[in-house]
Amino acid sequence: MKYGFVLWLLLLTACARPPAATPTTILTVAPTASPTAAPTLTAAPSTPTPATTAATNLGRECLNRAIERGRPQDTADLMIFVGVVLEQYEAVITTFNELARPCDGLAFAAERATDVDWRAMITDAADTTLIWWVSPSLALAQETADQWAGDVDWFAYGPVLEERLTPAGENEDLITANRQASALARQHDLVYSVGPSYQLIRRYAADLATDADIFVTQNYAFLREDPAGLVPFIEDVDEQIRAVNPTILLIPTFGTHLPEDDPQQIADFVRQMLGHIDGIYVRTSGKADSLEKLATLMALLRN
Repeated sequence: MKYGFVLWLLLLTACARPPAATPTTILTVAPTASPTAAPTLTAAPSTPTPATTAATNLGRECLNRAIERGRPQDTADLMIFVGVVLEQYEAVITTFNELARPCDGLAFAAERATDVDWRAMITDAADTTLIWWVSPSLALAQETADQWAGDVDWFAYGPVLEERLTPAGENEDLITANRQASALARQHDLVYSVGPSYQLIRRYAADLATDADIFVTQNYAFLREDPAGLVPFIEDVDEQIRAVNPTILLIPTFGTHLPEDDPQQIADFVRQMLGHIDGIYVRTSGKADSLEKLATLMALLRN
């Protein structure tokens, strides 16, 4: 087993992202872009690009490995993704690098990446760490793709009901918006994930899963509003999305950034979800208590 892991680590190192060129600009959102303006949506083919094509980069290599392995039956085998708070990224990345394994990842939120040199964050990340670019707006992702697509491994479209984040026009034709987001990812040879709010999941889970490699559930509100309903919700989502896309990965969302966030409670929920999920996404902050909870959670899952 030890030698197999070493061989896998060497393989990932060989497939790791090449160093990014020294940036000359900082990512900014054009001032003329309206957060509520509806993008022009054009119907795209509904047939998704197969997720099991030959690996050409770290993102595809990690995806294919997860598909071939199947749903983990042990929490130690789950991938862990950490949402980076841009204002406090150094502490988050330092803690993550001390705990992460190959194919764990860091996620950067596009709507907060203004006037921040986020490329410096990526150069601080380990070579076998997946970099995930997350945007709640297709319009924003399309407008800025040339500024981020060459530096990341996975692209996530995370529509929500708030118009300040997701333009109303996208939610009005969410299936088409999702197909366009998937096409954007394929255009740049990126793995595509869709991560709608749980209200949208209830309406569109199967339709959105058709065009995605990965399905992320924004289920964080369940922990406060209906904790007993969380596991059945994940099981139901898994059944729906795998019926239309048998190889899709499923990743629920948790957090360590609020006082009520409890690593033991999260670990207990995750254990109940085994067989239905492939990893977890953890919202965190650079504050010491949040990072301590993150470290505790990762230890509970992997020790």
